[in-house]
Amino acid sequence: MVALMNSAPKSRSGSAGSILATSRLLGQSIGAASVAFCLTTFTDDGIQIALWIGVAAAALSVTVRVIRLTPLAR
Repeated sequence: MVALMNSAPKSRSGSAGSILATSRLLGQSIGAASVAFCLTTFTDDGIQIALWIGVAAAALSVTVRVIRLTPLAR
């Protein structure tokens, strides 16, 4: 969040803030929709499946972040 706001020029700070808000809302909406999907599709253990999907998404994001930080990716 800070990197996005600091990298934008002062004249474009409103646009940077709106991109940040849009991406946050999009992530929340996709997360809520996937939990609702799991709860309706898998009635017995939907909560556990939704949590495992969250763990997989977090692991994927950590993996992408580590790959981006390695010197070979640059």
